[in-house]
Amino acid sequence: MGTALHHITLSGRQGECLQLIADGVQRQAAAVFAGDMLHLELGDLSASFEDLTYAPPAAAAGSAESRVLAPMNGRVLAVDVQPGDTVTKGQRLVVLEAMKMEHQLLARRDGVVDQVAVRAGDQVATRALLVSLVEQPD
Repeated sequence: MGTALHHITLSGRQGECLQLIADGVQRQAAAVFAGDMLHLELGDLSASFEDLTYAPPAAAAGSAESRVLAPMNGRVLAVDVQPGDTVTKGQRLVVLEAMKMEHQLLARRDGVVDQVAVRAGDQVATRALLVSLVEQPD
């Protein structure tokens, strides 16, 4: 999967609707802020962004990267891993349905699944633990 660079400027906001200029084209997007996450729905694209403005340096974030938390209240649609599975950074772990959108929650680092705290169909609250990872044994 390649990486694409886009230039997006926020030009206004009305409630949960953002006016954006994306690559020179004026667009509107549904936006929901939950904790330190921004969830956008732009046409058939849904995306989640983490605000790292005040995040600790990467070396201090080890434990945060080991825990996958629910970004908002929602229903678990799928759990793609089980304890003992080896995962790589960017691998999908859980799919959460919230605000009429599906959110794919990905591993933020390589590791081994230590705990899976939810099952498909579960309702979860914001910041609820979904999956935790531990270091891979040497």
